[in-house]
Amino acid sequence: MESNKTAISNGQTVKEMQRLQAILDSVSSAIFEISAQGDILYANQAANNMFGYALTEFKQMCIADLVPERYRKGHQKHLNQFFKSDRERDMGEGEAFPALHKDGQEFFVSINLKQSGNSQQNSVIATISGSSKLKSAQQELDK
Repeated sequence: MESNKTAISNGQTVKEMQRLQAILDSVSSAIFEISAQGDILYANQAANNMFGYALTEFKQMCIADLVPERYRKGHQKHLNQFFKSDRERDMGEGEAFPALHKDGQEFFVSINLKQSGNSQQNSVIATISGSSKLKSAQQELDK
């Protein structure tokens, strides 16, 4: 009878994981889990839609690969500072940042960072929203 409970429990866990994955994939913002070294540990379907990479490709990438070349040098330093600060933060407080699509096109995003709370991995959750319209409006205001 005990093994039956385990089977039911495991079945519920699988269903819960599938439900959670469906929720994460229905969100319009890209969600990444990033290690302290900058490796992409997880990406949702919106990340695929936004950046053009297959979900399996993300797992072989570093988050800096999504940053235009001219900004990569300092990116790991900023990531290290975030891990030391241990707090949630909106990068640039509403500013738009350039990101790099698989096809080489740059586009603008807004980024929110938060420690993951994953006790097995020191990681951060990055929520990324496209903000090209925001950047265009900002550039018009700056003229």
